[in-house]
This record gives sequence, structure tokens and C-alpha cells, in this order.
Amino acid sequence: VAVFNDALSQLSDRLTYLYRQDRRYWYDTRPNLRRTVSERAQQLAEDEVEREIERRLREATRRGDRGGFRGVHPCPAASSDVPDEAMVRLVLLAPGAAHADGDTGSAALTAARDLLADRGSSPRRRQNMLAFLAPDREAMEGLAQEARRFLAWKSVVRDREALNLDTHQRREAAGGEKASDGTMRLRLNEAWRWLLVPVQHVLPDGVGGLVWEPMPLAGGADALAVRAWERMRSSEHVIPEWSPALLAMEMERWFWRGRPHVPVKQVWDAMCAYCYLPRLRDESVFTASIRAGVASGDSFGYAASVSAQGRYEGLIFGVPVDAAAGVYVDAESVLVRPEAARAQLEAERRRSAAAGMEAGAGAATLARIVRSSMLEVLHSDYVRTARAKGLREYTVVLRHVFRTSVLPLFTLVGLQFSTVLGGSVYMEWIFNIPGMGRWVVEAVGQRDFIVIQGIVVFFGAWFLIITLIVDLAYAWVDPRIRY
Repeated sequence: VAVFNDALSQLSDRLTYLYRQDRRYWYDTRPNLRRTVSERAQQLAEDEVEREIERRLREATRRGDRGGFRGVHPCPAASSDVPDEAMVRLVLLAPGAAHADGDTGSAALTAARDLLADRGSSPRRRQNMLAFLAPDREAMEGLAQEARRFLAWKSVVRDREALNLDTHQRREAAGGEKASDGTMRLRLNEAWRWLLVPVQHVLPDGVGGLVWEPMPLAGGADALAVRAWERMRSSEHVIPEWSPALLAMEMERWFWRGRPHVPVKQVWDAMCAYCYLPRLRDESVFTASIRAGVASGDSFGYAASVSAQGRYEGLIFGVPVDAAAGVYVDAESVLVRPEAARAQLEAERRRSAAAGMEAGAGAATLARIVRSSMLEVLHSDYVRTARAKGLREYTVVLRHVFRTSVLPLFTLVGLQFSTVLGGSVYMEWIFNIPGMGRWVVEAVGQRDFIVIQGIVVFFGAWFLIITLIVDLAYAWVDPRIRY
């Protein structure tokens, strides 16, 4: 049956008076249009056929899903048409750049090398962010033949008046154009089947040169970019989610090299440039891995910057990274080795304990000041007069001596309020206590000047209010003071 059907198909394509519709075949006295279509298909130029294929490829790219790629670029005319950005992109090579299994010098590999090496007149810096999809050489022959047939049917429909077609022939031309259009869509989706990914293998004595891994795509009705993304994701040539343990391994292998910290931007730029490093989908995958690693307390820490004295400003280690604060990929922020992060946090805890001891010593100082002031007031004339009047010693000390002696205490307590405000910043940050002190540290790390200015104004306003309360307390304690 298959041989019989194939023979009928070939006869219907060649015979002038044989007609076909669905599974029915018959002869008629009127000639069909297949001879006309065949002649017009043979007269078409190669450039016109390629333009039709490229047009359909661009149309399918605009309408189809991009998968996980951040950009899909069909048939770029020059390397400058493909952006050099820090996100994974797929390039669909032109119909003329076909590939065949086992061909190491195919036109597809040559075109992919040229696009990967340069962007315009400048070298491409983010080579690890590109992948290429090339057509199969054998499949392109069938696609080109079908494209010729479609363009021929289309020209017959366009020239129906000049060809003086009757109603039946017009119907035949429209049906032929529609059938060829559907066949071309199927063949177009099957032709681009070779995924070309640049990689570098790590060898015992170093890193190998750039090589290409051609991978055939599985068939299916999904868009080309979707199938290419699934193929890369399943083979781990692209990573949409990354474990912080794997990032810590890469840091230990390539970046630490005895240094206590490494700029975050340096790590991300290297991962975008070198094909021996993991290929992450975009920057959000990298920052999400950093946040998870910082929260674990085992992999690394994160700091907004490093001061001139070597102190890590806004250091986060072993605690969740606030979503509002985030992780910034810039030249100032750094990833910190766990040992260095623990050392700084331990030093800050010791300073906090020392500050607590100083606070205790400050209370003793206040007690000594009050005692000295009371001893001085006890020898005053009005105290002798109160005792001469027969007042009890308790009343004399509490109402006449202590109220006058407490004035220096109010002054010192008001001044120490600024120390309390400053200490809240350390305590809240070290012990992960939510409050304005922790908020201002996070704002410094984010360079959020609006929040910093607001908190400084708030603290300053509270200090002025406490100073006013102290001045009013003077008049309440000592009636001799008036404003």
C-alpha cells in the first residue's frame, strides 16, 4: 500500500491532467496547475528562497515562546546585532549556515565562531552567555524545496487574473498554497535541530581551549527556543537555579586564592566571560545563590564595601539577607571568606561586651558624683537650719539635700542618652534585633541616603527633646532656678 500511495503521489506531481483532492484521484480534460507551479519553482533565485525562510524564522521567533532565554536573535546580519550582555541569549543561525553530524568545519560552526569572537569591531567580553541553533544540512534541502513550491503557488494565486484561471483552478491554487504553507511550517520547526554550545574543559594541567558541543534537539511542536532551552537545562549547559554550595566550591577553586575577600562584580564578570565556569541564566540566579549562601553561615559572607582600615562595612553572615536590602553586583560589594567574617563579628561582639562594662562603670561614676555633691550640700547653712528646726534626718536628706545634689546627675544622664542611641546601632546589628539601629546599617549598605538622613534627623530630634526635658527638670527639682 505504501508503494502504491507513493506512486500515486509522484504521478500527481508530474502528470498534467491528473487531479488529486484528499484521497481521490481522477483525470480531467483541463490541465492542472502543477506543471506551472513546478516551472515557476525552478525559476526562483536562491536569495529569494532564503529570504522567505528567514522571514518565517523571524515570524516564528516573534510569536513563539523564548523558553528561559533572555533574548532570541534569528539570522543576525552582523555580529553587532547580537548584544554583549550578562544574560543567556540564543542565536538562530541563517539558512546558509547549516551543520551536519560529525562535520567539524561546517558553515554553522564557522558562523558561530565569528559571532562569539567579536561584537562589531570589539572583542566580545561575555562569551559564556551565548548559545547557537543551526539548521541541519539535509533537512535544509527539503525545506528549500518546499519554500520554492510555496512561493510558486503564491505567485499563481497572485497572477490568477493574468493566467485566466477558472473557479476550479483558483480553488486548486488556494488549496495548494495553504497546504504548502502548513508543510513549510512543519519542516521549518524540524530543520533547526543542532544546538551549538561553546565550552572549555578543565584539565589536570589547566583549562583547555574553546571547543563546541553539537547537541541534536528532540522533535516536538514546541517553539525552537523552548526546545533549545530544555536541552541546555537538562544537560546543565545553563543553570536557572544554583546551589550556594556549588558557588562556594567555585570560589574555593578559582577566586579566593588566599585572599580574604573578592569583589562580587569580579566573580560575576568572570562567570559571564569564561566558558569553563557554570553558565547562569542571568544575574538574578547569581544574587539568589549569594543570599542563600550568606544565610547558611557556612559558605561565605557579604559586605557592602571595605573601609580603608580593612573593616567590612555592612557585613552579613549567618543571617537571612533582607529582601529590601538585597545583594548588589558592583565594584564595592565583596564576598567574604567565612573565617574573615567570623573574625570580624567576634571582634564586634568583644567590643560590645566592653561597651557594656563601660556602661556599668558609668553608673558607678554617676553614683560617685551624686555622693560628692551630697557631702558638699550636707554642710550648707540651710541644712543646719532644717536640723535645728527639729526635722527628721530622713526628711532633711531627701527633701533638702538630695533634690539639690541631683542636678549634676540630670546633666550627665542627658549627655549619656547620645551614647545609648549610638550603642543601639551596634546591639541591634550584632544580635539581629529589628530596630532603627539595624535599619540605618542596612541603609548605609544600600547607599539609601533618604533613609540615612531621616534616621539621623530622628535621632537628633530625640537628643534635643531629652536636652529640653533635662533643662525643665532643673526648675522642677530646684525652685531657685527660673527661666
